[in-house]
Amino acid sequence: KDNQLIDFIDFDIIKIKTFDDEYNIESINKYLIENKRVMIKSLYPGSGKSQSIKNLGLKTLFILPENKLAQDILNEKNNNINAITFSKLFGLYADDIELERRKEFDLSGYEAICFDEIAKHSPDRLKRIANFIIKHPKLLVFGGGDYRQIAPINFQGNTKYLDECLNIIFPNQILFKEIKRVQDDKEKETIKGIYKYIFETKDKIDIVKLCKKFNIKMINKLSDVDTLFNLAYFNSRCHNISSCLLYTSPSPRDRQ
Repeated sequence: KDNQLIDFIDFDIIKIKTFDDEYNIESINKYLIENKRVMIKSLYPGSGKSQSIKNLGLKTLFILPENKLAQDILNEKNNNINAITFSKLFGLYADDIELERRKEFDLSGYEAICFDEIAKHSPDRLKRIANFIIKHPKLLVFGGGDYRQIAPINFQGNTKYLDECLNIIFPNQILFKEIKRVQDDKEKETIKGIYKYIFETKDKIDIVKLCKKFNIKMINKLSDVDTLFNLAYFNSRCHNISSCLLYTSPSPRDRQ
């Protein structure tokens, strides 16, 4: 038997849009609505990727990789915004196997869909998103995320490949260059400096050198911790810090 020829998809050339005034909501809204399928990227964190979708004022469903991220959006109590996990949208178990009695999520009433933190998805998940876009031509569909982060847990490749997958799904893209979450100009320059140091340094990043270079406060022993709210990478470290603060830190009333 003759083999049937495979239909190959011609991918569009990537078009990256920037704005001289990133606070001009009207012009950003116009671009998003006219192009219908747009990926929003940024040079730095806190650039307003998610907020730009909320500014549309449309009935929007945010799709998040994790339940905690979805809950954070729901806590904003915005009547135009709803949020669910990727697994709930596609009817999947935790290991991405389809539920036996899979039920389509009801998208009626929504004008826009935003796959937020989309760079956290592996290629097989991105394929589901691509098929979802084809299946719902009338919906506005947006993606937002930063590929310069830790690759998805179940993905062994590199983040450059993930970015190329996103380029195929969203040939129209917005690139934000302004840090909007921080108002102080000095702090903005510090953030930009840290990003440059991390992503443009060829040598292995030394966290101690980084902290010294950008005047980030460091301590050498747990008894020196004098802050009530702290972040740590490992659960064991969180436990050690919390235990230390329990016995050594004055109460918030004493601090005042």
